[in-house]
This record gives sequence, C-alpha cells and structure tokens, in this order.
Amino acid sequence: MAQLYDRTRHIVYGLVLRMLREQSAAEDTLQEIYLQIWRKAEAFDPARGSALSWIVTIARSRALDKLRSSRPVLSHDNSSEELDNFHSPYPDPEHISSVSERAKIVRRSLSQLPPDQRRVIEMAFFDGLTQSEIAIQTAIPLGTVKTRIRSGMRKLQEQLSVLDDRETGGGALTSRAAVAIVQ
Repeated sequence: MAQLYDRTRHIVYGLVLRMLREQSAAEDTLQEIYLQIWRKAEAFDPARGSALSWIVTIARSRALDKLRSSRPVLSHDNSSEELDNFHSPYPDPEHISSVSERAKIVRRSLSQLPPDQRRVIEMAFFDGLTQSEIAIQTAIPLGTVKTRIRSGMRKLQEQLSVLDDRETGGGALTSRAAVAIVQ
C-alpha cells in the first residue's frame, strides 16, 4: 500500500486539490480515498482498466461527493489559467520535472480540442459538474453535452497515447487519468 501511495499520491492529490480548491479538504479527501482503496481492493478488476484509472475514478468520485455536499451551486471559471499556476506541495525535483513535462503535453492536447469539447470536459472534470448540470448551465441539449464529452475524451486518449509507457509501465493510460496528470 505504501508503494501504491508513493506512486500515485501526486496525481490523486492534484486532481482532488484542483476540484476542491482547498488544501485541507483535499488532504482529508486524499486520506479517505486511500482508505477506500485499502478497504475495497478486491473490487479492482484489471480486465476493466489499469490500477491508475481505477484510483483516479475513486478520487474523482470522492471529490465530487465532497463538492456536492458542501456547495449547492458550482461555477465555471477560467480553468486553463489555474492549470498554469498550479504548484505541487511536494518538493521532489524529479517528480516536479516529470509532472511538468506531462502537464505540458496534456495542456497542449486539451488546447487542441475544439472549444466546445474542451469547455464541457473542463466543466465535468475540473468543476465536478454532472452532464445534466452542464446542459443546464450552458443551455446545450443533454445529448449534445454527452457527445461532446465522449468525442473529446476519445481525442484526448488518442493524443495522449505517448504517455502510456511513462505513467503506467505499458498499461493503458485512460483519458481520465491523463486529465488528472495536469494537476
């Protein structure tokens, strides 16, 4: 468990901090995430995806739960500006260099998406909005929101295939995990 924590904590903490925007809440949620991973380890099915994608999914769900329980209304702000200003609380130079390189690749991939796809992906993953909430906030039909997210995630996954071996040792890097790397 310690090795898993050491290998994934930066990605998980970055995602949670990005979503919650509050260090103490992110730290509490990080503890809850790894406790859930420990307690529910038997639920992991390698046939359904990589361990990293399973962990990122748990982290995102926990962060969304925390957001929804504490904030009745969520707003969308300039996510790309915040991405450029994010700094990891862990002073590991090797990790910082690696994360910086991967974040540049992910930011570049996000910026290459059509604006309509990028916007709904940012709202879903960084602001924690559901597809229905995005449809309401943007006045776009729900089916269109779903299609834009699905299409954008497929494009991201294709563009980010270069990160496969670096991050997962040859396993499939999901677009969800890739978005988390930006953190």
